[in-house]
Amino acid sequence: MQKRLNYDQENQDWFWAKYKPDGTLFVENNQVRMGKDSGCIGCHQSASGNDLTFKHNETVNANVTVVN
Repeated sequence: MQKRLNYDQENQDWFWAKYKPDGTLFVENNQVRMGKDSGCIGCHQSASGNDLTFKHNETVNANVTVVN
């Protein structure tokens, strides 16, 4: 996730991308999962704090996961 000014105001201007464990972009049905992806937004809307992030949401995420 990355904030992009005036990109998607309805979803707090987050740009979404899904990556595989090796760091390459996730491709599903010949489409790269990135941009205003409804799957990403749909899941992240369940995060507490109204910020679409799970970083501080221990009840859902239990531990912070860092992907390098």
